[in-house]
Amino acid sequence: ATLVLGRATREGEVEMCNAGHLEPMLFRQDGGVESLDGAAAPIGLFRQQTFHSTRVQLSPGDTLVLYSDGISEARNARDEEYGSERLADLFRLCTALTPASAVTACIKDLIDFRGNARQADDQALLVLQRTA
Repeated sequence: ATLVLGRATREGEVEMCNAGHLEPMLFRQDGGVESLDGAAAPIGLFRQQTFHSTRVQLSPGDTLVLYSDGISEARNARDEEYGSERLADLFRLCTALTPASAVTACIKDLIDFRGNARQADDQALLVLQRTA
């Protein structure tokens, strides 16, 4: 199993432990985008496994996006992959939106991209934005 376990404070500090999951993306208010590395092997793969956490400080307006491979690996009828780059491009355009509106825009774009192609995997999306 893969997962990202995290904790966020009111002051904008986010601490995360990534166990084999896709790298979260951090969209800075100034337009910068960072992939938050630090992934370890999935949980339960090795008996003597250790995990390390990554800390990041969110400034007001910064947005953290976590997503499952069911989104980035979604395919359309032409067998094209949605891709994490398309997701990043979409969120660059959505930085002024609320997290709920950004999720709605992403889901709409994903459905439009997929068209009548079958959804082959579960899809999860989490958007965390520091407002003040």
